[in-house]
Amino acid sequence: MTVQIADSGQASPLGTAGETDYGDIVITYHGKSATTRSTGAGEILPLLYELAGVRSPAPSTTGPDEPGHPLVADASNSAIWFFGIEPFAFAAAWWLAAGNRRIRWHRS
Repeated sequence: MTVQIADSGQASPLGTAGETDYGDIVITYHGKSATTRSTGAGEILPLLYELAGVRSPAPSTTGPDEPGHPLVADASNSAIWFFGIEPFAFAAAWWLAAGNRRIRWHRS
């Protein structure tokens, strides 16, 4: 494996280099090569299998290879909090603070 860090030269104010191949990942295996900018397994692994001339393995039927990834959370009950409890709590806090005469309100 060879890692070549691109010479950034002069960077722009946004921090990106001016070269057109900046950020490219070139994978070479047995004389074949592929280029990508992605570092995710969903893009890199198929490229590696293609370069090696091997079929990618079939997904496991017993469950995900990485349990808990991607995280799929059930947010169906969150509407109760955001549209019911939270606005009521803010309104109640405002009402209690506005009705409390110990807090001095300066009106102009």
